[in-house]
Amino acid sequence: MHYITEIKDIGKKCRIIIDDDIVVQLYKGEVRKLGIKADSQFSNESYNEMYNILNKRARERSLFLLKDMDKTEKQIRDKLKLGDYPEDIINNAIEFLKKYGYVDDIRYAKLYISSKQNSKSIKQIKLELYKKGVNKENVSKVLLEMDLSNEEALNKLIEKIIKKYDLNDKTQYNKMCRYLLGKGFSYGEIQEALFKYTNYDTEW
Repeated sequence: MHYITEIKDIGKKCRIIIDDDIVVQLYKGEVRKLGIKADSQFSNESYNEMYNILNKRARERSLFLLKDMDKTEKQIRDKLKLGDYPEDIINNAIEFLKKYGYVDDIRYAKLYISSKQNSKSIKQIKLELYKKGVNKENVSKVLLEMDLSNEEALNKLIEKIIKKYDLNDKTQYNKMCRYLLGKGFSYGEIQEALFKYTNYDTEW
């Protein structure tokens, strides 16, 4: 037997606290159907029915989140946490996604690196992947497989934007350097890469 500690109206749904520490969200119709009332007992049978509802909903929500764009495991977890899904239900949803290949952090890292390798440094790409929840081991593994270098990424980016800048002009040169620094490249790497485009000492 469980106990309903609190029910709070949050629009179409209710935020429910069970046994003082379990927090869930249910639609108002579901609350009525399950006979959930504040400061009252909640049978194991009704609790299991609620659990099954949330388990199915978490899975459907996860698939919806992946509808238009690939995501990391952490991104899915964070979204489900915002919906007050209990941790074990989130784990079930993630297990389902992994089982059928809907979530794969290594695949995500490969796609992300491929899309960013001509516009950002490896350092910046790594930091962004860490923030998205891809662990360091997987990031290192993918980078090793793809055999990328900062020099290659920097040269490709320079070739892409070089026409926008007059490197014979100190202001323009410094502006381009600041742009490349913002992409995660070091000043030394930038100077070395730009030397062939200036053919003179840029230490004004």
